[in-house]
Parts: sequence; structure tokens; C-alpha cells
Amino acid sequence: MRKKRTATRLVDHKEPQEVDFNNIGQHVGKKQSKFANECGVITRSMISVEYTSWKKVPIAQKDMLWSAIKKHWNIPNDNRKKDVLKTCNSQWRAFKKRLKKKCDNQRDPLETYSYLERSTLQSFRQRISSEEFQEISEKARASSMHNKNPARVGPLGYRGKKAEWEQEMASGQLTPQLYQIKSERSLHYVLGRRSKNELGLNIIPPTIQPIVDKLVDVQTQISEGDLELNPGEDLLTKVIGPENPGRTRAVGHDVGLRKGMQGTDKKKRKKHENETIVKLQTTIDLMGSQLAKLQAHFDLLQGSRNHAPDDVSLGVQQNNCGSTPTLDALDAIQMPTPCELVLPYGELDQKCAKGLVFPYGNGLIHTLPLRENHLKVLIDDIDSRYENFPVPVMTKEVANLQGAVGTVIQWPRIAIIPAKEQREKKQIPTTSLVPTISRAGTKKNIPNQTSSKARPIEYLRDCLKTNQVVNIVSDSGILEVGTYDFSVTCEEYFRLLRNKQLMLPS
Repeated sequence: MRKKRTATRLVDHKEPQEVDFNNIGQHVGKKQSKFANECGVITRSMISVEYTSWKKVPIAQKDMLWSAIKKHWNIPNDNRKKDVLKTCNSQWRAFKKRLKKKCDNQRDPLETYSYLERSTLQSFRQRISSEEFQEISEKARASSMHNKNPARVGPLGYRGKKAEWEQEMASGQLTPQLYQIKSERSLHYVLGRRSKNELGLNIIPPTIQPIVDKLVDVQTQISEGDLELNPGEDLLTKVIGPENPGRTRAVGHDVGLRKGMQGTDKKKRKKHENETIVKLQTTIDLMGSQLAKLQAHFDLLQGSRNHAPDDVSLGVQQNNCGSTPTLDALDAIQMPTPCELVLPYGELDQKCAKGLVFPYGNGLIHTLPLRENHLKVLIDDIDSRYENFPVPVMTKEVANLQGAVGTVIQWPRIAIIPAKEQREKKQIPTTSLVPTISRAGTKKNIPNQTSSKARPIEYLRDCLKTNQVVNIVSDSGILEVGTYDFSVTCEEYFRLLRNKQLMLPS
């Protein structure tokens, strides 16, 4: 009478055993099965079956499990921890599957696994009998029925059969057709699904033969240059379809695509629904239409204008004529006026910033001449969508709108929109204003003002109306020097009002 098989027990080795790993982290060699079995024994003795999945097991318990395995096996490389724990997960799941089978057959698992606690076993029985578990189990059973060509490699897996298959190839025992398959993974897929005939010889089943024929045909096309593999494909996926994440056919159920398909030109695959593709195509068409309008506007500007300086960008070029021949709202302004700025191309309807536009005045900006059909503007605020938009006239200090906030730059007058409603402000004479700035706490002598009350902000505002350079003479003691005489432009006043530095001549 055959002796009843008992549970695998852990052997107490005098010294840690050696185990080998291949290049993708799988344990291989003569002790492959022994290592897997002992990992299973240690795992089921330390990890409770009450956890619904391996992900639910606390990291601390996994660390203790790793330490326990290293006491029995010599694994100096801690980088193998993830691979070893995958083996533990597989063995733990297989153990729970056997445990469920015993419960379904009305057998007492404690007869085989005496170390299990009865309360733990009772909790396990309650979970596997729940409706939720039964639904998941039925779904998995139905899914497994779709596997028409299961592998026949046993517990050793593909890696355990590799040496045997290499000997078969070297001795010429394979059918001639298989020698035409150059992809190792594709060949292993076929060899791992062979069956034995009445004489005990390995043969290719009728269900696998069409796949073999197609593998040979596609291999021939690739070798002759008539077919190219797409990114992320190899011969096998070209014939039987893409892989599922987390496992790789003909390599291992616990080996992902990164390791299982090494050497393949991989590219992350993206799946787009038809609606998404339609939306993308619509967006592309719209962008093409806008680019066509932009090109037409650019051609119009280029045809009506002559040579432009090199630093003028975005199709806004210098005009050789003087100021615009017809008067508009910008010609009438006599003081800094709130305005909106639009992108200087296309339909001129994309508002990108707000600020102040200055009168043409003496035609200078930062002591340099303004470009034709440009005016000085002070950028107060910008639309964040256009913060990286390059300004029409770039300088070393300012290249885009984000860097132009709080500064005075040039902007094409065709892209400046003055504010519609402005408060009426009384004008003051544009005669020379030479104020004397006293020490803090003293009164300011401001010409043409009858009130003795100090109103520096109001005075600066009124000075801006002149749009002229204002000469200032400070009293002795101010700025830690004697009497100091300097000039300030309206742009510098605005910097001063915005708490920025006033650059004085040295």
C-alpha cells in the first residue's frame, strides 16, 4: 500500500545552501525545486492565510520572511529580494489553493498542516465560502477555459527545461521546421506545448501546428526584409498577439515584460479610444487652419513693409513710413493710459496682457529710438497662458511676457487697445518742473501748487502727464552727499512707484 504523502518539511542545514539565478532573476540549477519548496515551507509558516492577497501582507513581515530565507540559503545579493519574494508569493498562493481543495473535499487540513491554528482555518473557510469570493473564483475559472494551448513544462517551468531543449537541438532531434525559428522565446513556446505519442516521443499537437507554420512564415519575411517589427514586438507577439502585463509567455508567469522581453525595442503602448482619436484629429485640423491664417497675415505684412531689423520677431516688422497716416485713439493720448495688449499676429483678438500705453513723446525708450509703428507700454498683468510668449522686440533683459511684467517695452500699435472708459483728469501746465526734495518730515517745494500739504504721489502722477524728463535737485544731506542734481524719466517714476530701484547716474 502506497504511503500517504505528508507536507513538505524544512530541513535544518548545517550551512546555508547555494542557489543560482539567471539574468532575469529566476532561481535555476540543480537546487531549483528544493529552493522553491523551502521558500514555500517558510512562507506558509510565517504568513497567515487570512490575508486576501500578497499586497495585504505588511512590509515588516515580508522583511522578516526575507531574513529567514537567507538563514537557510546563501544569497549575498540583496537585489534578489524582490525576485525571491515573488517565489514566496507563488508558493503561498499554491498552498492556499491546496488548502481550499481540502476544505471543499470535506477533509481536515489540520491533519496535514498541524501548525495551523483552528481559528485561522475557520476564518479562511468563512472567506472562501462568501459570495464575493465565489464570484471571483468563478470569473477566474471561466477565464482559464479560454487557454486553449496550456504549457506542459511542469513545476520546473521553461527555465528548468532550457538545458534539456538545448541538448535536443544540438543532437538534431527537433523537426526541421523548428530550426527555422530564430527567436528563442518563440521556440520555447512551441517546445513547451509538445505532447507525447504512443511511443513516448515528443510531437507537436494539431492545435499548435498552425502557430508553428505562421511563426516560420513571419520569420522568413523578417529575414528577407519584407516585414519590420513594431516597437515592443517580437516574433511571438507578432503571431499570437500582445502580452499581458505581469507575466511573459514562454518565460514565466511571474516575470514582467521588461525582463521577459529583454533586447526587444520597447516603447510604452498607449491605447486610444476612437473618440479620443477623433478629438485629436479635430484639434490638429483647427491648428492647421490657424497656422494658415497666421501665414497669410505674415505674408501680408511682409509684402507691405520693407527691410526690418534682425531683432524684430513674430512678423512685426519695421515700416519705413513715418507714423500711421490716419489718426487713431493712440495718437490722441497725452498721458499714460490703461490698455490691453493682443498678440500681434493673426486676427488680433487674443488678449495676452494689460498695462499702460505712453504717448509717443520724444520717440525714445531707455534712451533708444522707438521702432516705427511701436509705442512704449508698461506691462502690469499677463494671461498665464502666454507667459512664455516672446515679446515683439526682445532685449537682453526681456525675452518673454513673464519677464516683461513691471517693465516698459515696445509693442506694435496695431496690437494695443486703449481702455474705453477713462476717468477725466485735469491737465497741468507742461512748463519746466524743478522740485526741491527736502529731508523727511519737511515740506516739498512744488511749483504751481498753492497748497503747502505734501502730496508726493499726486505730484508724481501729475508729472507723468508731461511725458518729459524731469530734473530734480536734492538738498544737501540727502543721499549722504551735498546738493545732488539728476534727471528722472516717466518710466523711472513708474519703477519707483512699484517699489523697484531707481537707477541714479553715478
